[in-house]
Amino acid sequence: MDRKRINEDSAHEPSGGEGRATAPPFLAGGGEAGALIRSVDWSATPLGPAETWPQVLKTLVDLMLSSSQPMFIVWGPALTTLYNDSYAEILADKHPAMGVPFDEMWHEIWERDLKPIVTRAYAGDSIQMDDIPLMMWRRGYAEETHFSFSYTPIRDQGGQVAGFFCPCNEITEQVLGARRQRLRAALSERLRELGDPAEIVAEAATRLARHFEVDRAAFAEIDPSGEFADIDRVWTFGEGPEPASIAGRYRIERSGVAFAEELRRGRTIVVEDVRSDPRTNATDSLATLATRSMAAFVNLPMLRDGRLSAVLALHSSTPRHWPAADIELAEEIAERTWSRLERARSDQALRESEARAKDIVESISDGFITLDADWRITYLNARGAEILKPLIAPGERILGEIFWERFPEVEQTPFAPAYRRALSDQVAVNVEAYYPPLDSWIDARCYPMSDGVAVHFLDVGERKRAEARLLDSEARFRTITEAMPQMVWSTDADGRHDFFNARWYEFTGAAEGSTDGDAWRELIHPDDRVEILRLWQQALATGEDYGTEYRLRHRSGEYRWVLGRAVAARDEAGQVIRWMGTCTDIHEMKKAEQHRRLLIDELNHRVKNTLAVVQSLAYQSFAPGVDPQVGRRAFEGRLTALAAAHDLLTQQSWEQAELQALAESALAAAGAPAAAWEATGPRVVLPPKAAVTIAIALHEMTTNALKHGALSESGGRIRLDWQVVPPADSAARERLRLCWQESGGPPVRPPERRGFGSRMIEAGLAAELQGEVSLDFEPGGLRCRIDALLPRLAESAA
Repeated sequence: MDRKRINEDSAHEPSGGEGRATAPPFLAGGGEAGALIRSVDWSATPLGPAETWPQVLKTLVDLMLSSSQPMFIVWGPALTTLYNDSYAEILADKHPAMGVPFDEMWHEIWERDLKPIVTRAYAGDSIQMDDIPLMMWRRGYAEETHFSFSYTPIRDQGGQVAGFFCPCNEITEQVLGARRQRLRAALSERLRELGDPAEIVAEAATRLARHFEVDRAAFAEIDPSGEFADIDRVWTFGEGPEPASIAGRYRIERSGVAFAEELRRGRTIVVEDVRSDPRTNATDSLATLATRSMAAFVNLPMLRDGRLSAVLALHSSTPRHWPAADIELAEEIAERTWSRLERARSDQALRESEARAKDIVESISDGFITLDADWRITYLNARGAEILKPLIAPGERILGEIFWERFPEVEQTPFAPAYRRALSDQVAVNVEAYYPPLDSWIDARCYPMSDGVAVHFLDVGERKRAEARLLDSEARFRTITEAMPQMVWSTDADGRHDFFNARWYEFTGAAEGSTDGDAWRELIHPDDRVEILRLWQQALATGEDYGTEYRLRHRSGEYRWVLGRAVAARDEAGQVIRWMGTCTDIHEMKKAEQHRRLLIDELNHRVKNTLAVVQSLAYQSFAPGVDPQVGRRAFEGRLTALAAAHDLLTQQSWEQAELQALAESALAAAGAPAAAWEATGPRVVLPPKAAVTIAIALHEMTTNALKHGALSESGGRIRLDWQVVPPADSAARERLRLCWQESGGPPVRPPERRGFGSRMIEAGLAAELQGEVSLDFEPGGLRCRIDALLPRLAESAA
């Protein structure tokens, strides 16, 4: 029968042919399926015109179209199929198939599954099945389905079976859901029994692989760098040839940057067909996957503290569909497995720790004894046996003995009430007392355990020293915790705030309880609010730790910087049950950080300026033609003058220097005898750069005077004076007039060439002070005049 021909006019009501002008009453309604039946020219089919159908068929079609339960009718030797709208949903993309033979409609399951049942129905058997599994091809892929149905034979007027009527229900989700639940329960029970990490992984991987019916499962752990995946456990299934081994170390990005990023974010990667998936269908990728017999796969990432730690992979050698519910199940199992694996590793570490602890206990120089809840001796270390040796006969075993019966003298000492209190009140008790049987003072600390007590007895002196250290440590800890300015808060699993400590209310000034729920958001600075809420929602969605800095409104109305942190508290299954967070006031730290940056910038600026000055001094001191020794002495002297100026500026926090102190320092540093010079003038305060320039100029003039000028002879003198000239109007600046006058030295003649000192004084000093500088080489002595605007302290150095 031509399926296309039967259904090609499905969008239209019958309009021609025998009985098509008006639909029979039994075909009225029925939604899309009814319209589809009415659109078929049944006269061209084995059923013939609808008006001629047997009454029983008409009745059942009317019933079927009126029902909301999935129903279909198979009629005649050609197995012509009629169905209602609810059954069309079961057909999925096989619909429309009205009038198509039943064996053609379900060709993929006909021979093995449906043909035997239909044969029985046509033989007159009524068939009821509560669950029939069928591997149907619909929605573009083969999928496991389950149905409950009944096949009821339909007889014609002659009593012969002409077809059958089937009301049915698809119970796929119920069956698969129950199977998934059984897998959850069985795996959970099994994982609780296992303690070996390798067995835990193997159990989860094997059960998942069998559930999905895949060819291979693999488990990879991610190295601490997060760059490599180490696959050392692989499980293969099925009866086909053994797939190529994939054990080894792989760079995560090898599968693609996008894949790696998805895994690091904890997102499951699902590929149904590597040939059609754009993430895997590159030629080189397909070649690699082919060598590993991978036509479809699922990668299940496992995170620890927000970091990718492991991947559980399922590989299929043929393309396949991965149902969303099964992927959710796999993700849940992977998460539970990782949680159990970590717990098993912790238990294993604990056992190893206990073994090490026993070794330690045996190696310590103090006695250690444990007693169960019935006071039986369960353990005594070697040192303890040595201490108690006077009370134990050679070869005597005391394990299992009642402590009070074996050492009755303890009843009469302070140890007895201490031990009993430790067991009854589950508290640690320390007691120091004289024990007559040993004729010694014993200091013992009794610790409660889950099944008894442990007693550590040791030398009194050592105990006291250890106790002092412990008390000191505890005191420091209490002091620190009490001084911490932290606010503490908590939320439920969905992020709704339900607790703030007193420090929060002290800081914010909010009324107690007024910031519960989402009201706390109003206290965040408006400029920070969007980003904070984004980060908080991200933490809630991923379970990753939350931490950021933002501005929180203080009770004063000021917004202060705080550091907010939160971590998730989880149950045994790894599910987030609460969030615990803190806010720490870091406002002053932020201000200090800003101030530090300013200081660094200022220091960098000053160092650059100083280095520029030193570079200039070095260039001039060691200019071509200058004797190296002379240059070195000149350079050292100039550096000394620079250092002296810096000392003065340092005393004033590099903000200013007085001219009087600057002059005295510069002349003294250059080696001028104190009796040979005088410096007088009103108080003048100079900014840093001007102070450095004048100090170097005075140094040059003093050095010149010592070598060639007034100070080169015993009777020579130098007079340095200055005055401040008021401005002509309020808009102008004061002027500084400074005069350097030498006398009593040898006759002065103008030099044949100008050295660095002269050039620096005439050009550099004039430029720095924005004024005029004149050098007069008078016979009686050198005179230097400076007339310049008085520098303002607020002016910054260039």
